[in-house]
Amino acid sequence: MDVFVSTYPFGADEPQTRKLLDDSDFSVSYNELGRKLGIDELIELAGRTRVLLAGTENLMPFLEQNTNLEMISRVGIGLDGVPLNECRRRGIRVSFTPDAVTMAVVELTIGLMLSASRHVGNLDRRLRDGQWSRPSGRRLEHSVIGLFGFGRIGSQVARILTSFRPKEVLIHDTLDKTEEIQALRNYGLRIQQVAFEEMMTKSNLLSIHVPLYKKTWHR
Repeated sequence: MDVFVSTYPFGADEPQTRKLLDDSDFSVSYNELGRKLGIDELIELAGRTRVLLAGTENLMPFLEQNTNLEMISRVGIGLDGVPLNECRRRGIRVSFTPDAVTMAVVELTIGLMLSASRHVGNLDRRLRDGQWSRPSGRRLEHSVIGLFGFGRIGSQVARILTSFRPKEVLIHDTLDKTEEIQALRNYGLRIQQVAFEEMMTKSNLLSIHVPLYKKTWHR
């Protein structure tokens, strides 16, 4: 087997992606179980593949069993589950697709903000238990929203938030985001870059969009 696609779903919304692989000269197999694979399942299904299109699996046990692996392509941006030092030692190439899931994560983030601020999950559970209540919650328009991290995803979340006209958006990032902030202010968004402590103290909602490394661990 040349290529194994472990992530699921793959190409469901963009079938041309899967067609590119199917029309290639590579021997391609897919995760057809309809869910995330366990590590033992991954080893069984792709134990000798040369290229792995991976999801969020912890891949160290897989690398220990697969001596043929030449490349890992992570579908998404996080590399937490990829043992980079081991890949470097063995000459296994690693790539990722940082923009592939940006808008999917942004949409989910906005949805979770609405759910949290209007108690959607809690009300759903109460209704299923036969309880009827109507807490009003807080509109995004009346909320101070904190964005920890203002890269691909954080900046797009802020862009979508312009339609909700929040009371204020407070961002914290290690880089100066003056240019991006000014562009959003031109669309009427009340937004500023502040210290971490100020963002944490003043925000009604907090959304985290930073990678996991030493500077962000238990930040």
